[in-house]
Amino acid sequence: MQKFSYHTHTNALGIFDGHHSAAEMIRRAEEIGYEDCFYGEGLCLIEWANLIEEILPEHYRQVTIEKDLEKGFDYRRITIEEMTTV
Repeated sequence: MQKFSYHTHTNALGIFDGHHSAAEMIRRAEEIGYEDCFYGEGLCLIEWANLIEEILPEHYRQVTIEKDLEKGFDYRRITIEEMTTV
């Protein structure tokens, strides 16, 4: 199951790839100025956001995409949840 979290604004896009350790993801986020992605204008998508929960915005939406092979090879269930870090 892949999980993506997003924080909505307009006009910018920031993407973090989750194929790294939590410490490496936080270091990379700080390096590129994650505050601009999280709090700037635009949509920010983060793969494996659970690895950087300590720097996520207070409120965000988590998008979960799951395969369900019983419903077909190409079927995906998409769930969107309101989340809070407080």
